Amino acid sequence: MRARRIRLGDAIPGEVRASDGDNNTHKKQRKSTVPLLAVVAVLCWVSIALLWSNGPMTPVPTGTGQSPKNSTSLGAAFVGANNRPRIPRRLVFTYKYNLLEGASPPPPLDLPLKINVLRTIDKYTKFWNMTDQVAAAKYDYFKRRFPEEHVEMPIDEVPVVSFLDDTGCLKVIEQADARLVDVFKYEERGPFKADICRVAELYMNGGWYFDIDIGVVNPIDFEEIGITAYSLPREHLKLLRDGRRERRPSEEDIVTFATVFNAQGRFFQAFTAATPFHPVLKRALNHMVAYYNGSLAELLSKEAPELVASSRTQKGGVPSRDKPMGAGVGPYTLATAFAATLDSEWEDYVGRLFQESGYVRKRGPGPRLKSDKLASRRHSRFLFESLLGDDTKGLFADVPLQDSGEKKIHWCNFVCFGGQKVYFYSRVRGSKGCPFKQKS
Repeated sequence: MRARRIRLGDAIPGEVRASDGDNNTHKKQRKSTVPLLAVVAVLCWVSIALLWSNGPMTPVPTGTGQSPKNSTSLGAAFVGANNRPRIPRRLVFTYKYNLLEGASPPPPLDLPLKINVLRTIDKYTKFWNMTDQVAAAKYDYFKRRFPEEHVEMPIDEVPVVSFLDDTGCLKVIEQADARLVDVFKYEERGPFKADICRVAELYMNGGWYFDIDIGVVNPIDFEEIGITAYSLPREHLKLLRDGRRERRPSEEDIVTFATVFNAQGRFFQAFTAATPFHPVLKRALNHMVAYYNGSLAELLSKEAPELVASSRTQKGGVPSRDKPMGAGVGPYTLATAFAATLDSEWEDYVGRLFQESGYVRKRGPGPRLKSDKLASRRHSRFLFESLLGDDTKGLFADVPLQDSGEKKIHWCNFVCFGGQKVYFYSRVRGSKGCPFKQKS
């Protein structure tokens, strides 16, 4: 008789799932599951102890920034536990040259950046390996618990680092949208070049992009970040002070896009993550082309007229290459692309991810009644940027000021948080935005 195939998540009894992670501790547990929970807990702690006993990890190999040929397949390269699609475990950085290559040390001003990139790689590699070992412990447990069943082991790829210099950027830009190749070549502003490169790389390959000068406090864990309708940090801070939490996602509210909202409710691209060929990133590439040829206002009047209307109430209107008006090309066009991408486009894209990964959905597309239930919100996660101090009083007490005991430096104490945890400083100590200073 052929064994019935079940997914790991489906094999977990409801009481065990309720104990797995802080986001489910509100569920009631039955007394009869205490021995079961004890076994799972021991396995998890043993896995973590084994990981920590291994000591520092060898940095993962870095990629050249080259992308695969134009393939429209979305699934196999980023299937996680239980066949649920997820953002690929690719750490993406960009700079005018590759800080990780070459035996000679970088220039003095770049040395703190290199150290910081290596630290980011190390923290995420250890975190992802830890979560994998916990998953493996659960798998071993269920193999013994259900010997007659075929329990599917989570498929996890080895983390890869893609550090793109100007040459690597040009290669991936040509594949993503060749119209931006000359734009990148002749763009003299470094941050604008990085804006173009990161969107092209994430569109073609997906991954987790980080500015080289952000300071990791905790690796980002989407399991601890809920679905929010907010776009302003102060709104989320009020939610935390009121003792409330974001709406918890269902198993099918997978994460396909993530970034940060700053104090003004605008995108802050120091961190951006996405699955490959995302419709928001595709539209962002097109919006960047329009930004540089001066047709963005016309394009937005068709795709998102409300953005054009709101920009008219502000000084200057829609930014362009000749009139940037203080708006970076990347954050602005990513925000306009996010706003202009229809809910049906999100649903179609996510449906394709599920189909190609082999995941069988238990329900159809989610409701579209409230803003926090739109597909663009259900399949995105957002961090918020805020200044440590009065704005965060009573919160994040475990995160120290980077310039404690010194003359205050503006960017040193901005942090990016999600859920109830700080994930990184906006600028790490030793960077241009938070330079080393003498004691006052």
